[in-house]
Amino acid sequence: MEDNESVNINIDDNSSDLRLSQQEKEKDYGNGWTESSLDKFEELLKCCKRKVLLHNTSSAYFSKWYRYITYPNIILSTVLTMLTTYNTSTYETTLVYYIAGLSGLNNLITGFSSFWEYSKRADSHNNSALQYSDLSRQITTELFLPINERNPIKYDFDVFSLLLQNIEGSEPSIPKFIQNKY
Repeated sequence: MEDNESVNINIDDNSSDLRLSQQEKEKDYGNGWTESSLDKFEELLKCCKRKVLLHNTSSAYFSKWYRYITYPNIILSTVLTMLTTYNTSTYETTLVYYIAGLSGLNNLITGFSSFWEYSKRADSHNNSALQYSDLSRQITTELFLPINERNPIKYDFDVFSLLLQNIEGSEPSIPKFIQNKY
């Protein structure tokens, strides 16, 4: 029994020694900046850079789909204008049916474009990417300043947390397949 107790005491003593050494490692750089606060800011910086990548990828995806829908719409409108102009001089009745069919198809494409709002989605992802990019630039600037020129950690952490919450509150949802890709 005494051997088990001594082992337990030794384990407890070792764990308290580890905690002390962990506290001793927590170096204070001034203005409240420590190793763990630097780690938190570097983690925040990585998060912002990842969000920039995700939102830029989402913006490119929705822009691509917007172009896929808009280009046929433009081409059909041009063809319809030419056919209508040609038909006014020849008055062919069969051409009227083709014009009506193409006009219906063009309206369907326009409806899909309005319903899915690919342009609006691309713009909102682009804006979110710009906001995250700006925040990561501010964090990088703060981390590369000499310690004595930095703001106190409490101030920076509060400001950057508030900025991050504002961005996250207004950011559009990222498609799952893009999230899984990165």
